[in-house]
Amino acid sequence: MQTIFIIERVHPLLIIPMPVVITLYVKTGRFKQTIMLNSQLKLSISVTSHPEKGKANKEIIDFFAKILVCPKQKISIVSGYTSKIKKIIFETVDSQARLLQLLGLDNQITLLKDS
Repeated sequence: MQTIFIIERVHPLLIIPMPVVITLYVKTGRFKQTIMLNSQLKLSISVTSHPEKGKANKEIIDFFAKILVCPKQKISIVSGYTSKIKKIIFETVDSQARLLQLLGLDNQITLLKDS
């Protein structure tokens, strides 16, 4: 008896990675830019700009684009333009775990969970 395998071909353009959306807590007017996870595993960013005329929002996008080495157009604020709590979408990252790894925060999660 002969076994027949059927292999389906999927066009590469049909495989669309889902963008990652994160909630971010923003602290403006700080001495330097930092990003960290707090004890509730919530992502927090400190920026030097003040929340005037979108300066802090622009600094957040620039900060992530520089760290992730991706075009600024692939990172967008989808809600919270005038709030300290923002939702940001990353079109170049395929999972939250990968995003935290690229930001260097994956080890911090393990430490916070263990304590």
